[in-house]
Amino acid sequence: YNCLIHFYKRINKMPPRNKNSSSLILGTTSSLTTLPREVLTHSILPLLDHFSLAVVAKTCTSLRSTVINFLTTNKVLNMVAVSRRIEMGTLALAGDRKKEAFMFLTKNATVTCLRKLRIDDHQAMPVASLNTIKKVIKLNRNLEELTLVNMKLTIPVLQMISNLPKLRFMKLSPDICQDKEDKFSDIMEELEKKGCEIQLHYDYF
Repeated sequence: YNCLIHFYKRINKMPPRNKNSSSLILGTTSSLTTLPREVLTHSILPLLDHFSLAVVAKTCTSLRSTVINFLTTNKVLNMVAVSRRIEMGTLALAGDRKKEAFMFLTKNATVTCLRKLRIDDHQAMPVASLNTIKKVIKLNRNLEELTLVNMKLTIPVLQMISNLPKLRFMKLSPDICQDKEDKFSDIMEELEKKGCEIQLHYDYF
């Protein structure tokens, strides 16, 4: 809960993608609260970017509850776009803000409905610890696409990923993940045999 409060407060300091977006959302709060939750959850909130979701969530208790409920059913989390926008702000605070954003968007790493998870990280300011990301992956057994670029993935984490039954695409940085026993290559081969497309990323920053 604390991470949600921090993210709500700091979202106002982020450079807006559209200077009218926040005012538009806040200006229509009264209209949004009159709509059925099902309409908001299935027809409106899916159209908003992650930052707009945070703006909606802080307007009132009712809409905050609706956004939190939506996050439990959200199937796509693209932290690449979130990270890049946060990094446009005060760089010294970017690391903490990215972590707060990740925890907000994953409901403190408890969401279970993700189908696509994209993270293009920076080792100096990661969006989350490896243990937290491992927890999210473990809870989302139906992941179909997984991007974990510029992350040092341990062999146990890669083995866990290889057991995801529906994974069809994975993008990662091989030089960061390589191990002395070359189990990395064995796991990649195993994934490819299961029908998962592997995309290797070498441009770290």
